[in-house]
Amino acid sequence: MDEQFKRLVGASEHLQNSILQLKSIGEIATKNVEAAERLPSRLQEKITEFNQQLAAADNKDRTRLEQEVTRLRAGESERQAAAAAQIATAVAEWAKDRG
Repeated sequence: MDEQFKRLVGASEHLQNSILQLKSIGEIATKNVEAAERLPSRLQEKITEFNQQLAAADNKDRTRLEQEVTRLRAGESERQAAAAAQIATAVAEWAKDRG
């Protein structure tokens, strides 16, 4: 009878451990379900953040390109003004020599 009692106590302890493990598994599963339920909204937040970063980078690139075009146009205008001045000087000298 003593041997049967020991086996019964051992089985009871094993059952208690199994119950604790099942409870732990249940808690983990609940947390995973809750996390999975939050996933679509978190994913949407990340997509929104990415789109905002993409738009900011696009605006930064556009601004940089606009500044570059303005700089190039200014340089071209200066070059054309210098060429026009040289032409005007050459025409004046030509007219002076002809006159």
